[in-house]
Amino acid sequence: MTTWIVATEANIAQLIQTAGKDSKLIVVGNEELYNALNSARVAEIVFFSVTGVIENAASSIAKYLATQTVTTVVGANTLVNRAILTTITSTLKAHWVPNVVSWDPALQQVTKQIAGLAREVVALSGVNVFTLPVDSQDYLIDSANPPAPSQTITITDELGVELIATNPINDTHTDIAKANKVVGVGRGIAQESDLVLATQLAQVLEAKVGATRPLAEGHGWFNSYIGLTGHQIAPELYVAIGISGQLHHTGGIRGAEVIVAINEDPQAPIFAEADYGIVGDLYEVVPAFTQALMAVKNNG
Repeated sequence: MTTWIVATEANIAQLIQTAGKDSKLIVVGNEELYNALNSARVAEIVFFSVTGVIENAASSIAKYLATQTVTTVVGANTLVNRAILTTITSTLKAHWVPNVVSWDPALQQVTKQIAGLAREVVALSGVNVFTLPVDSQDYLIDSANPPAPSQTITITDELGVELIATNPINDTHTDIAKANKVVGVGRGIAQESDLVLATQLAQVLEAKVGATRPLAEGHGWFNSYIGLTGHQIAPELYVAIGISGQLHHTGGIRGAEVIVAINEDPQAPIFAEADYGIVGDLYEVVPAFTQALMAVKNNG
């Protein structure tokens, strides 16, 4: 069995540990990322030096793997990795395994999240490609580890996409997994400008703002989401605004000490997970809730 790990960022410590020291690592991106990962406990590292958009490396990586022995290709569950791994799947004529939440390489089994309240355990055979959720922990260099054998492959913009600017975003939604207090928003929010309701509440609570998967991957309002395949959080307080509470999301918040839910549907599944629930229109409840907390804070 030969496992290849695709890394486009450094938060893959758990994935490397799971795959084991006989796995091989493909690092995609700049030299800084490679330097952060070159002492990983793996059998080999292949560094793809990309001068433009990272996704442009997908075809070169896939062609390279087509010349190698491959059983499993895995990466962190990110948008960039999914773009690369699906190209690999097509080139290798491999089996794409969706919605994987855990992996047992010794047994060659994965656990998949499926619709409803169930998970499937699936035995793997042939060549398989999938992503796994990871936490925010970076892979830390262990100075006791000698650098793994490595090679560098330099590629150009195969797809003709040229990076012309990088504009930093003042992102208030980062470090959700480490936050003590989190305000989460769901599809009850009608438009992006209405996120100010959550932001104002978060400011009073000194909390971070997060979102469900539809707001992140569907609307593109957030660059990450809370859920089984996103950030799994365990804050002291989690306030869910306009979130129905499907299993994908609630599975990612069960570590929270206190959950407060605000939803106009009294039958919403989120209330089964909540310690406190408010049934009502979030556009009325959230501003009132924020004002009440401000009054308490100002008088306290």
